[in-house]
Amino acid sequence: MSMKKRYFKTLVKRNISYLPFTLPGSILLCAFVISLAALMFMNLPLSGSSRKYMVGVVRPPKDEYLDWGMGMLMGNDSIGKVFDYKVVKNEKQAYDLFTSDKLDAYVVFSPGWESSIERGTNDTPIKVVVASGQKGISSILIGKSINTLSDILDYTQTAAFSVYDIAKEQGYAHPDKDSDDFILNTLDLSLDRKEMISVININGSGAGYSSLQNFMAGSALFAMLLMSIIFSPIFFRKNLLVQKLSSAKGVWPFSQVMLEYLTYLLHYLFCLTVIILIGNVAVHAVMGIGILHFLPVLYLISFTFTAMQFMFFEISDGVVSGMILQAGVLAGMSYISGYFYLKTMFPKPIMDLGTAFPTGQAMLMLDKYYHYDSLINPYLLSLTAYAVLCLFISVTARSRKLRGSAS
Repeated sequence: MSMKKRYFKTLVKRNISYLPFTLPGSILLCAFVISLAALMFMNLPLSGSSRKYMVGVVRPPKDEYLDWGMGMLMGNDSIGKVFDYKVVKNEKQAYDLFTSDKLDAYVVFSPGWESSIERGTNDTPIKVVVASGQKGISSILIGKSINTLSDILDYTQTAAFSVYDIAKEQGYAHPDKDSDDFILNTLDLSLDRKEMISVININGSGAGYSSLQNFMAGSALFAMLLMSIIFSPIFFRKNLLVQKLSSAKGVWPFSQVMLEYLTYLLHYLFCLTVIILIGNVAVHAVMGIGILHFLPVLYLISFTFTAMQFMFFEISDGVVSGMILQAGVLAGMSYISGYFYLKTMFPKPIMDLGTAFPTGQAMLMLDKYYHYDSLINPYLLSLTAYAVLCLFISVTARSRKLRGSAS
């Protein structure tokens, strides 16, 4: 048996010995990160009742405009999951229901309120009645109204990203202006008092993540990055004696790094596969959809992520410093790559830098696969280049360490 095969066999045994720790640790880490991200984004209460607030509506007879508006509001998740409404004949009936605790609040629309809005005078007030002990309803209603507006802005921005990408791909001179014009026109249409709109979700256009999809995709990729911390014991070594002796017997730094990286990659992919299989069962049970089709693209992203993680451990003086370096650098790269916030929140130079990072390219790779179901795209080439660069740096660092220990 050649020295390289013996070296590889030793590495495989070492990785297998750590599997009882790395596999459950990786599962728990990914479950924690993604679950926490979902709870933070959706702002789900950890306790309390799911009871809806019942609001009475006293409206002028045959007010079709108001009927349409109330239906639109209740159809929005931010409002409909918290409030429900009941149309009552007059204010007296609303008051009786309110005092008998059958209504939590009631709203009175006076005759002519619609005309005052259309004229722009707004001189016909809307009366809102709540109990003195239920002032929290007002705060909730305001908060949910803000969420409703947020939904409009969210999906408008999603479409705007698509317009920008399409305009850029088609060679338009000013894709930024085209995207801005689209946003303004869409908001003008959405908020027009006289228009009724139909929202259609079109799949297959540009970087069309909604905020939730962006947040969950970013959380999944961030969990993949953090998995390196669970694998850190594999990189622990008291000295370079084994590597030095192997180098003297023909296993040069290049071969050492490639064999160590290969065993780490296989170990990582095995754990990732188990996590996706478990996640697929959990997601299907909760949401009725599967995630197994993302496995191929996550495999390709893993080549770059593991190469980057391997490099950080190799250039560090020890495992602890490698973990600290990874936690700081990877978290920073993830942040400006839009894993936790939409990239448009940052100035354009920082947004471009975040996109250029491996973390940003991974997000774009996942996005393209999500919309076009194709693994062949420009981001695959850039991710491959990053993986090669990281491995080259690792080989260089190993060579210097061996030369340094020899002297």
